[in-house]
Amino acid sequence: MLIGVGQSDPDKNQQKSPSQGGALTNARAGGGSANTQVILPRHRAAVERFFVRPAAPVKKN
Repeated sequence: MLIGVGQSDPDKNQQKSPSQGGALTNARAGGGSANTQVILPRHRAAVERFFVRPAAPVKKN
């Protein structure tokens, strides 16, 4: 199927084939779950420090 870019309006009479889908074609609908990793207690503090967001700076006038 030829696809191009042009300055004129697309041909409205030309029938395009519908999307064939992709990786999610046969995926089930629903609330999937994430694959979580067990964090050992000795590493928990380091992981928490990694994800801490610094406080926003206070603007002074």
